[in-house]
Amino acid sequence: MELQQDALDEAFRRHKNYFQQFLENEDGFGNYSEKIRTMMNQKGSRLVVDLNDLREYDSSFTDPATAAALGPNGQPDNIVNRMLRQPMEYIPPFEAAIKELVFNYDSLYGSKEQDATRDMTFHVGFEGDFGHHHVTPRGLLASYLCQLVCVHGIITKCSAVRPKVVRSVHYCRETNALHAREYRDHTSLQGAPTSSVYPTRDENGNVLETEFGLSQYKDYQLLSMQETPETAPLGQLPRSCDVIVENDLVDKCKPGDRVRIIGIYRPLGGKTAAQATAVFRTVLLASNVQLLGKEVNGIVMTTEDLLNVREFAKRPDSFDILSRSIAPSIYGHKEIKQV
Repeated sequence: MELQQDALDEAFRRHKNYFQQFLENEDGFGNYSEKIRTMMNQKGSRLVVDLNDLREYDSSFTDPATAAALGPNGQPDNIVNRMLRQPMEYIPPFEAAIKELVFNYDSLYGSKEQDATRDMTFHVGFEGDFGHHHVTPRGLLASYLCQLVCVHGIITKCSAVRPKVVRSVHYCRETNALHAREYRDHTSLQGAPTSSVYPTRDENGNVLETEFGLSQYKDYQLLSMQETPETAPLGQLPRSCDVIVENDLVDKCKPGDRVRIIGIYRPLGGKTAAQATAVFRTVLLASNVQLLGKEVNGIVMTTEDLLNVREFAKRPDSFDILSRSIAPSIYGHKEIKQV
């Protein structure tokens, strides 16, 4: 067991060093050192990484002999494909690398004390080409469980934003001591789930009072996303999936928005033994939310289009031409069309 933990720690350090070198690289692979500084200037905590930049930077990850190797799905076994298949192994060291760089740039980022900066959490989001991991809610099958996917659809429902406890602090009047406790559930990327029961007494039976001001919380919101009508098969009802967004991703979209959500497709266990079943509820743990409304409904103007518009505006009969273009199948009614 100890040897297995040592191997996991060594893999974590190796992945963290690799991602840190990628983020510090200034040879044109996204220039993420500048993006991290921009994130810090905006007081943010999430860095969005393009998978295409990571593919370009990574030719073989650790061993050049593995550059031509194929993974289980027949795709090149590079760092991106491994991260798509095993995000729980690669995302925590990626976030640790971001945190290390932020601390190196500014040891007092977000606080007046270094220890408080060390306790901050940073997140990584992804964009770019996901290959066969780019699916609709209908395509979220069991083969994608615990993998990183990109799902596009329409938001149909948004819950209220609620606080979710991360760390509670309790004060004991008898001993004048503070007690802290961390909380994790099935949506946490690191560590096993913990109990959600607040402690009311210490090990000696003394009463504990919760210090809400010292406790840590994060924003939590549940979304429901449905596949778009144009992608749903004819004669079938559209499928939907639940999405969990936290921290800075809450309230980034509203019902009716077309979105592309990147995250980990996770199963959630039953609540009690009496409800134990072989069928589990699944959710998408979002790491990035992209709005598609501007791409779908927006007008893309090229340089040639802008020149033509300016030339047309100089014509003295531009108003007459525009009025005739209204309902051109209806002859006449010039005055009505101009009004």
